Amino acid sequence: RFTVSVSVRGETFGLGSGHNKKEAEQQAARNAIESGALERWLHPPGGAGREAEDGA
Repeated sequence: RFTVSVSVRGETFGLGSGHNKKEAEQQAARNAIESGALERWLHPPGGAGREAEDGA
């Protein structure tokens, strides 16, 4: 069984597990998107967004 996390700058946004690496990665990505935490991190209320820190 494989376990994978989606993390940005040390902050975890989604976890996933599966019978193979690809399945675990897809589940982790799905969980990160569905939780909304990654979107809130990228676009905080009342803020310019974290991508502005990187010059994006």
